[in-house]
Amino acid sequence: MGSLKVVDSVKVTVLVEDAVLKDNLWATHGISFYIETKAINKKTNILFDIGPSYLLLKHNLKTLNISLSKLDYLLISHEHEDHTGALDEFLTDHKTLPVITHPDTLSYKCSFERNGYKFRGVINYRKILKEYKHLTFTKSPLKISDGIITTGEIDRTAKHEKWKWKKYYKRVGGKNFKDIITNEQALILNLKNKGLVIITGCTHSGIINLIWHAQKITKVKKIYAIIGGFHLKIRGLNKVKQTIKELAKIKPALIAPCHCTDFQVIKELDDKFDLAISDLGHFSTGEELLLD
Repeated sequence: MGSLKVVDSVKVTVLVEDAVLKDNLWATHGISFYIETKAINKKTNILFDIGPSYLLLKHNLKTLNISLSKLDYLLISHEHEDHTGALDEFLTDHKTLPVITHPDTLSYKCSFERNGYKFRGVINYRKILKEYKHLTFTKSPLKISDGIITTGEIDRTAKHEKWKWKKYYKRVGGKNFKDIITNEQALILNLKNKGLVIITGCTHSGIINLIWHAQKITKVKKIYAIIGGFHLKIRGLNKVKQTIKELAKIKPALIAPCHCTDFQVIKELDDKFDLAISDLGHFSTGEELLLD
C-alpha cells in the first residue's frame, strides 16, 4: 500500500454502547459509532457497526439530532449480534448505501453453548446477500478515502495475544469448523500532524496486534488515539498487564475504551494513560470526541 494521506479532523459520536449518562438516550450491550472526517475539500461520514437494535439506533440518532442523509459508508467490523442485529432493517431503509465488510461476516456462524449450537451470525444474512446490491467484501486493507482505510484481516503476532479457540464455529458445506474470528476488521484514520486514529469494535485479535498491524500497513508509527472495545477481561490479568506494558511503549496520546472492556481493566488503564471516559468509566452512549 502506498503512502497514506491525512485527514484534518475526526469527530466520533457514540450512538450505541453498554452504558449511558446523558438523559433520554438508550443503552444496550453493543456498539455503533458515527464518524465524521474532514480533509482538504472533502468530508467523509462513516457509520461503524450499528448495534443490536434498529429501534434503539433510530431513537438515539433522533435524540442526538444526527441525520444519516449525508452518510457515505457503513463499515461492519464482524458478525456478532451486538454489532449487526439491526443490519437487515437498516438496509431496508438505506437501499443504496455502500457497505464494507469481510466476506465471512455474511456467512453461517455459531457458538457452542450449554444447550447446543447457537446462531451467532448476521440475522437474515442470506436475504442480504441475495437482495442488497451495494456490498463490498474485502480481506485486505481497503482505502475508503484520503487518509482513511480499513485494516483487512489483522495479523496476529503478539505472543501474549495468541487467541485460544473458545466456542465459536463457522459452517462450511454443512460442517462446523473452529472459528477464531479472523474476519474482524477495524478502521484507521491518519490525522494530520498527530498520527493514527484506530477505531475498533471488539478487537478479538488483541489490541496490540491491531496497533502493530495498523503501523505495518500504513507505515505510520505514531499512534494518536485508540477508540472502541478492547475485549479485555480482568480475569485475564496477565494478558492485561502485558497489554499495558506494550501500550506504554507505543505511547498513544488518547485511549477511549468501551463496550467489551471490563471496568476493572479500564481502571488499570486509567492509572497509566489519558483516557477519554465519562463518570460511568466508559466512552459511553451519546459522548463524542473531536480530534484535530
